[in-house]
Amino acid sequence: MPLLKSWPALTFSRIESRIFPDLVSAMTVPVAMAICSAIASGMIALTGIVFSLTFVMVQFIATAYSPRLVLWITRDPVLSRAGSGSISLAILVTG
Repeated sequence: MPLLKSWPALTFSRIESRIFPDLVSAMTVPVAMAICSAIASGMIALTGIVFSLTFVMVQFIATAYSPRLVLWITRDPVLSRAGSGSISLAILVTG
């Protein structure tokens, strides 16, 4: 039964490589893994930079303006959930 389900995908990929030979990549598995690893590590670094800049900005806003802004952020359910989500993600990333 599993072979019957995967048969169209295997057949179409072979037909596609014969019809469009220019679209077939000669990339090997280790090269693809290296590319995906480089992209993932870059995304993790970018996420860390964005969160750290966000926290610095929030701290600057909290000290530069008034305490009413902090109370407004904590009382608004959407903003407080976004803040708690970003804090939990930052804790997860820094692990």
